[in-house]
Amino acid sequence: MRTDKPECKEAGCVGQPYEARGYCTHHYNKAYYDKSLIPHDIPPVTFTDACDVCGTIFNGKSTQKRCSRKCRNKADRLMRKFNMKPAEYKALLDKQDNVCAICMKEDPYQSLGVDHNHVTGRNRELLCSHCNTAIGSFRESIALLERAKQYLIKHSATPAMMHDVTDVSCMWAKVARPNG
Repeated sequence: MRTDKPECKEAGCVGQPYEARGYCTHHYNKAYYDKSLIPHDIPPVTFTDACDVCGTIFNGKSTQKRCSRKCRNKADRLMRKFNMKPAEYKALLDKQDNVCAICMKEDPYQSLGVDHNHVTGRNRELLCSHCNTAIGSFRESIALLERAKQYLIKHSATPAMMHDVTDVSCMWAKVARPNG
């Protein structure tokens, strides 16, 4: 047994050398594994912080950045799929005023998805699921989108209505109800 180290500072522990955080191996392991002994000089570390994904205020450990598993998974997916941190996503969302870059609508039930170029891998902007699916369905082809536009103009009820429309859902409601 080494005696050149200071002794354990636990009351009643005599002759045992200091190993970690002022305690002998026995008392340190008891504190670490059983959680029955908290070292007197080290208070438990907790803090209040805001989740870097959703902004919710939570009490957590000093290493914790997210309030829940859902937020952790979202942050991990952003980094894995798009190489984007939650702060970068929030900055892009603020820049777009929380609306889709194409239809200019906010979806209160679902967060906007990161649209990216499948060839270059570069992130573009945030889109709602409908617009993102539409872009993907047309295989990101400008030619296909132009033909689809011409098709819709050709087969619309009132062709004048198709130009300079800002609210698409309102436009389709008028086409579906010509008497209203």
